[in-house]
Amino acid sequence: MMTNLKKSLNLLSLWLPVLLYMGLIFYLSDQPDLPQPKLEIPHLDKLAHLILYAGLGCLLYRAGYFSWGSSPRLTWYVMLIVVLYGVSDEIHQSFVPSRSPDAFDVLFDGLGGLVATKVIPLQRLMTSKPGSLLRFLFLTNE
Repeated sequence: MMTNLKKSLNLLSLWLPVLLYMGLIFYLSDQPDLPQPKLEIPHLDKLAHLILYAGLGCLLYRAGYFSWGSSPRLTWYVMLIVVLYGVSDEIHQSFVPSRSPDAFDVLFDGLGGLVATKVIPLQRLMTSKPGSLLRFLFLTNE
């Protein structure tokens, strides 16, 4: 009985951050006017999409890795979820006043997911056991 509770708590600790992060993206998409920096930076919105969805990709990869194990398919599943969530985000924005959907946003969402799944230091961080951040920072395997 305790084993089932432990498994459930483990799954919750892996997947709740994914759901909360998706909720954050939804919340940000629901804002008619997001604050902009005073300094004009070209394509800042695309960079924001890349970074935000790289974060989602990292959380998805970590949850998938510890739920199902390492597999070449894991990258494809993460990418599929990231892109589908990006598409749903753009559809959602079409209903928000002063926001509009943009296919290039979905492209940068997908690039963010690709960065999350293919950058080796990120993979190493996402697949390290909880509490092993110091080992990651010092690049040791012990």
